[in-house]
Amino acid sequence: MALPGYLKRFTIAYYLQALVPHAMPSEGVVSILQGLFRDVPTVTTSLFWLAFYVVVFLFLAARTVERKEYILEQ
Repeated sequence: MALPGYLKRFTIAYYLQALVPHAMPSEGVVSILQGLFRDVPTVTTSLFWLAFYVVVFLFLAARTVERKEYILEQ
């Protein structure tokens, strides 16, 4: 979440935090500025990208297991 610019949009944590919002304190100027610059994707966007990540990583895992050569010793 500390990545600059749009790089945080490539992380899974960015979309998970959008699904489980947390309350921010509403005291002081700093909290007001954080609220203005807070970038939160919609729930549908978060669910789409999380499903996309699951499909891609499952495909890569299945491909890795499929290509692995097992040698059984007799």
